[in-house]
Amino acid sequence: MRKLLMVLSGLLVLSGCSGVDTIFKNDVSKDPVQDKKTTKKVVIQCDHGEDIKTTFEASGDNILQMKQISHLTLSDMGLEISDEMNKDTIQQKINESLQEKYQYVDGVSVKGTLTDDKVEIETDINFRKANKDDLVSLGLLDKAEKENKEVSLKKTIKAYQANGYACQE
Repeated sequence: MRKLLMVLSGLLVLSGCSGVDTIFKNDVSKDPVQDKKTTKKVVIQCDHGEDIKTTFEASGDNILQMKQISHLTLSDMGLEISDEMNKDTIQQKINESLQEKYQYVDGVSVKGTLTDDKVEIETDINFRKANKDDLVSLGLLDKAEKENKEVSLKKTIKAYQANGYACQE
């Protein structure tokens, strides 16, 4: 069970916030003319093969929400179906583990679903509601970055693409 929790936590940290130290900005000097041009809401999807799909909802260059769907095989997680660990038990343990870690975190929800020999993990982060201290404690945000005001869409897309993601509007 400890191995499952470590794998799930590692997946969220590595795939959910890749390049986190390069995606935040703290620019308080805004040009009001430029702000009017950049308030258009956009949705960008970044895919890393069939295993990870991330969708960003942004207003201008400010990411408002992120949704990521990741797929892991049971063997990747060190699990196999047996008499003691049937599909229902595995499904229950995955959701108990995720619930235990994320249930009290505003703006973050995580759900696991077992399908055939894969586990689908859906992670939603609402940056308008999430407390940055909570994100830091979960490893979803770098400690040095918690004082920044916004999550930059441009820098995030650039970081994701550098890590092999294909991104499109």
